[in-house]
Amino acid sequence: MLLQTSRMKIKARKDSGPKPKPMEYKPMLNDIIILVMGPSGVGKSTFINYLAGEDVVQVGHDLRSCTTQLQPIVVNPPPSILFRDRRLVLVDTPGFDDTFAAESEILNRIASWLAHVYSTDTKLGGLIYLYDISLPRMKGTTLRNLEVFKKLCGDRALRSVVLGTTKWAELASSSVGEQRVKELCDKYWLEMIECGSIVHNFGDTQQSAWDMVDSVLAYDVVIPVIGVTGVGKSLHEVVVGDDLQPCTDKVQPVIIDPILVNSRRASYHGRRVIVVDTPGFDSTFGDDSATLQKIVENLAARYGPDIKIGGIIHPHDVNRRPHHDFHNYLDKICELFIEPRMLILGTTMWGASDDARRVERERKLDSLTNHYWSKLIQDGAKVCRFTGSQDSAWMMVKAILDDRDHLHRTEVLQIQEELVGAKKLLPDTEAGQQLRHSLDQLLKTLKSKHSTDSLSIEMLNPAQIAGIRAQIKALHIPLSQRVLRFFDTGVDRIVSGLSQKNLHRKEAVLVSRSKNK
Repeated sequence: MLLQTSRMKIKARKDSGPKPKPMEYKPMLNDIIILVMGPSGVGKSTFINYLAGEDVVQVGHDLRSCTTQLQPIVVNPPPSILFRDRRLVLVDTPGFDDTFAAESEILNRIASWLAHVYSTDTKLGGLIYLYDISLPRMKGTTLRNLEVFKKLCGDRALRSVVLGTTKWAELASSSVGEQRVKELCDKYWLEMIECGSIVHNFGDTQQSAWDMVDSVLAYDVVIPVIGVTGVGKSLHEVVVGDDLQPCTDKVQPVIIDPILVNSRRASYHGRRVIVVDTPGFDSTFGDDSATLQKIVENLAARYGPDIKIGGIIHPHDVNRRPHHDFHNYLDKICELFIEPRMLILGTTMWGASDDARRVERERKLDSLTNHYWSKLIQDGAKVCRFTGSQDSAWMMVKAILDDRDHLHRTEVLQIQEELVGAKKLLPDTEAGQQLRHSLDQLLKTLKSKHSTDSLSIEMLNPAQIAGIRAQIKALHIPLSQRVLRFFDTGVDRIVSGLSQKNLHRKEAVLVSRSKNK
């Protein structure tokens, strides 16, 4: 069904509280910042107004863009554990094809703002990149915009990007839009989707806008099941409800159907839940260090070196006494991946038995909780019973999903690391180099006598060519500036080295004096 744009004025939500604040934004440590990016006229300001529930930024209705500077808008989110004690900040950004500024200048404005925010130790929650689905094809300026955007983010941060399509109401039929989305996903957005970006259609409603924000903040909840061999049926089989082939010699992830998660009334928030079956630690503990290393390396290879584990489920046979060495491995696992409070200690092998055996197992459980696991429990680990049923398995998964402080992650964009961490100049960043390359190619196309590109014919005039040349020049660093930059960096290193040497000398003097005393 074709999405229709509401002609009624956007009404503020009853729970919206104070009006959103577009001016005088000062970053706070717990802010959840989402950049809204895309070409001019795609509907970035309109999207933010729908999200806020009222008109907080000016919307352009002609060929001129209204957003010329980055505008942070503090939006009051609906009651949700996602936003507990946190502010949501939407940043309206100018498009690279802005009518009042060159692409190089727009990149400089965005990069400067991102560098400033990063220097205050404030991280981004994610990015929303909007695309006008009513356009029959990807224009040259839009394609340049997209390529620079990818370089600005870097591959790692693309997992926190939502690719949103707008202006569905301007299509003759929804099937036309669906075909264009397929083309985008198969060609222009394929690389981003493979890195974790999500595609979402914006339906010109407040709910649709909030669904996109939820998708930005969502992330895969990876839950490894780690324990010794022989503790019972593979947990992922019971959670999923299928007879999957148990595999104890390699890491085997199983993505759980979202419908199944929601049916359990867990705090899902649009995230994928991945239960990971891992190789079992040998009961003889002959080579557990190799097993642990194998698990760590495999998880890092699948989900990246900076993987954020949602929690760990440790199944343990209630009838067995934990081996002392394995207790150390549990501490090591928590140190590598999670806080102890995200560790679920699941007792297994309860079975159906008479009263005497049940009492004996309860006594052994008390021994586990009061002796072997006491420190982990004090640090927040939870004890659950896995009785072989799907309900008992879900109790452990739900305990992880319901944790309030593990519901979203933060991102550092590649350009932030380059500008602040590596102290690069903007033209030396990946985004700067990409924009310079794109403009170089555009200039060659415009100068080509054999060009049949409609864009070339349209733009073939001296003023526009001069403008492109000026941008290319702005993205080149003069030799004199490079030399000064080199010496500045060298001096910084020398000063840092001398400071370290002086510090070591002072420590040596203090040690010598203490010995003489």
